[in-house]
Amino acid sequence: MKRFVAVGLAFALIGAVSLALASYGSAAPKDPFVGAWESIDLDGSYQQLSIGGNGPYHLAYFDDYASTCGGGHATAIGTGTVDGYDLDAELLVRCLKQHSTFESEPTFTYDPATDTLFGWVTWTRVGQ
Repeated sequence: MKRFVAVGLAFALIGAVSLALASYGSAAPKDPFVGAWESIDLDGSYQQLSIGGNGPYHLAYFDDYASTCGGGHATAIGTGTVDGYDLDAELLVRCLKQHSTFESEPTFTYDPATDTLFGWVTWTRVGQ
C-alpha cells in the first residue's frame, strides 16, 4: 500500500511540474505599451498618458498646462498601432480653455532597457 501511495505521489508531482512548465512556457509576454504613464512637458507642465488594448491601442492623454492650447488644460483620445518598439498614435486633442480641437500624430518609442517611452519627452510608468 505504501508503494502505491509513493508511486501516486510521484506521478502527481510530475504532473504538477509539467503543468507549471507548460503554463510558464505558454504565458503571453507583458505588453510594454499598456499602462499608465507620466511626464513633464517641455513647458514644465505635468502630463498623463494611459494606453490600453492590444491593437488597435486606445490612448487617453491629459496635460495640466498645454502651451499649444494657450496655457489651458488639454485632453486627447485616440488610437494607435505598434510596429516593433514604436506606437504610432492618432489623437484628437481638445483645448479646454480655448474650446478648440486639433489632430496630433505622435510616435511613442519604447525603451526596454529603461522601461520608458519617448515621445516629445520621456514618459515613465506610473506605479512601478
